[in-house]
Amino acid sequence: MKLTLGKRIGFGFIILALISAISGGLILYWLSGLTTTSQSVMSVRTPSMLGAERLMRYYGLAIGGVRGFLASGDEKYLQDFEKAKAGMQESFKALEEVSKKWVLQENKDMLKEIGNSLNKFYPAAYQAFEKRRSPDNDVATHYFNTNMAPLFKSINEKIDKEMIITIETRKKRITCRLTRTRLNYKDHKLL
Repeated sequence: MKLTLGKRIGFGFIILALISAISGGLILYWLSGLTTTSQSVMSVRTPSMLGAERLMRYYGLAIGGVRGFLASGDEKYLQDFEKAKAGMQESFKALEEVSKKWVLQENKDMLKEIGNSLNKFYPAAYQAFEKRRSPDNDVATHYFNTNMAPLFKSINEKIDKEMIITIETRKKRITCRLTRTRLNYKDHKLL
């Protein structure tokens, strides 16, 4: 059986269409597998990231409550600390639930270490609160002398330096403007 040129071209197009259909089907199969995998990873990763960010936010608020109370002795900061502590505990429990889906043991071990650190943090904060309330041991004075005073001094020095530079720059601009105005006045030209 001898094939004519038209039949050869037709068979070529048919073979090309079959190859395209098979490769397209394989690509779709691989993409659906990739989509399924990425969705399963996202269903674990997104709640984990949100939980970790929430825990860090509450931790920052708790630290702020501790610092505020140590610095001022105001009970309002203790209430802030208690709210942040409740949020931290809730966030940690949510992370523990999500961690059941985690694959890496290293991440699970890290979460346990975070839990142990939090369990040490709460009593340490309460000890600092009690020391702050004690008239014999003024934690606030120590805190201000070691941490806040050098920081305030540094910030104030930088602000003062910047203000001096700004004032000198303004004086130079005013002097330049007055000089230009006087020169232009002599020439009967005003800016």
